[in-house]
Amino acid sequence: MPVEITSVVGSKDTGERLVELIKECDSFAWASAWVTPNEAFKAAVNAKEKIENLVIGTHMYVTDPRCLKMCIEISQARVLLPDSGPLFHPKLYAFRHAQKATVYVGSANCTNAGLNRNIEAGVFLTGDSNDPNLQSFFTFINQQVVGAKPIDDAVIASYTANKNLYQNALEDLEKFTWIKQSKHKNSPPLKNDLNEMKWVQFVRLVNKDNSRAMRLILLARIRQLFASGRTFREFTFTEQQRVTGLQNPTISDGVDWGFFGQMSAHGSFNTVLREHSQLVSQALDMIPLIGPVRRRHYDAFLAAFLRIPTAKVTWLGFGTRLLAVKRPDYFVCVCNPNVRHLADIFGTSYSTFTLSNYWDRVVAPMQLMPWWQEEMPTQEVEQQIWMGRAAMLDAICYDATRR
Repeated sequence: MPVEITSVVGSKDTGERLVELIKECDSFAWASAWVTPNEAFKAAVNAKEKIENLVIGTHMYVTDPRCLKMCIEISQARVLLPDSGPLFHPKLYAFRHAQKATVYVGSANCTNAGLNRNIEAGVFLTGDSNDPNLQSFFTFINQQVVGAKPIDDAVIASYTANKNLYQNALEDLEKFTWIKQSKHKNSPPLKNDLNEMKWVQFVRLVNKDNSRAMRLILLARIRQLFASGRTFREFTFTEQQRVTGLQNPTISDGVDWGFFGQMSAHGSFNTVLREHSQLVSQALDMIPLIGPVRRRHYDAFLAAFLRIPTAKVTWLGFGTRLLAVKRPDYFVCVCNPNVRHLADIFGTSYSTFTLSNYWDRVVAPMQLMPWWQEEMPTQEVEQQIWMGRAAMLDAICYDATRR
C-alpha cells in the first residue's frame, strides 16, 4: 500500500482532522514542542485509554501548566523540562488503525494558536501500518520518553513558578519597536544620532551641561524620599511640592527643585496637589521603585492618573515629571524647553505628543539605544548618571530660550 500524502495549510483544518483521527483510531502517540488548551488536546485527554505515548515539551515556557494538570493521571504522558537538553521542537501526531497508520508532520504545535490561528503547513501521511517509514515516527516518539519525566504535582508546581518568573521576558518577545530615524541635525545640542550613541558619548554630552551636578543631587534626594518606605500621600506637603516640581521658589534646602520640569507656573497643578494628592499617589504607586518597568506598569499609571478630576492626556509635562523623578532610568520629563529636541531624537512630531503615545514614542524606542542598554558603570558619578540616564536627556535637550 503506497503512502498517501495529503497536504494541509490551514491550522484550523489540522486541528479538526486531529480530532477526527482520535475518534477513528485504535491508538495514538504524540510529541509536541508546546501545548496550550485547545479542542484537539482536550479530545486526546478524553481518549486517554488510546494513548500510547504523549510527550510534551516546555522549552521557552510556552506550554500552559493547565495542560500538564490535565495529564496528571495519564501514565503515558511525559514532559521534557526546559533544562532537559537540546530544544525539543517536534510537531508529530501518529495514529494506528487496524490495517493502516496516519501521521501528521508539519509546523503546527498542539497549541490553540497552532491549531486555530497561526499560518501553518504540514502533511498527513497515510499508509500500511507496517510501513517502515511510518513506523519510524512511532519509534521516534517512543525514544523521546526516555529523557522525559512523569507529570506530577511537583513537576507542575516547579514549572509554573519558573514560567511565572520568566513571563515578562515571554511577553517582551512578542513586541517589536521600530527604530525611527533621528532628526538630530535639527537639534544643535546633538552631534550624533542617539540611536547609535555609546555610553561614553552619552556621558560626554551630559557632562557638558553646567547643571549636571544639581540635577543628580535632585534625583538622589527624591530617590531617598521614595526609598524611605513612605508613599507619596505620606510625604509632607513640602516634599510633595518638590516631587511634583511645584516648589516655589524652586530653590530650597540647597536644591533647585525646578529641574526636570518646573510645574509651579501651572495653577491647575497646584490645585491637584492640594485637593487630590491621594490620586497622584495612587498613580505613582503603579510604577515600581526597583526592577524593570513594563508597559503594563505605565498603562496602570496612566489609568490612575486620568482619574484625577480635570486630568487629560495632554498633561504631558506634569505626568512625565512624576514618572521621571520616580524612575529616572526609564522616563524623561517632556516639557516646553525640551520637547522639540526630544521629538527630533525620537523622529516624531512634538506637536502631537501626549501621555497616550509617550511610551510608544519615547520609552520603548529609548530602550533600544546602546547608551540606555549599557550595564551600570563602576565610576561613581557615571553610576549616578546611569541611574538617571533617561531623565538626563533633559540635560542634553534643554533649550533655555523656550522656558
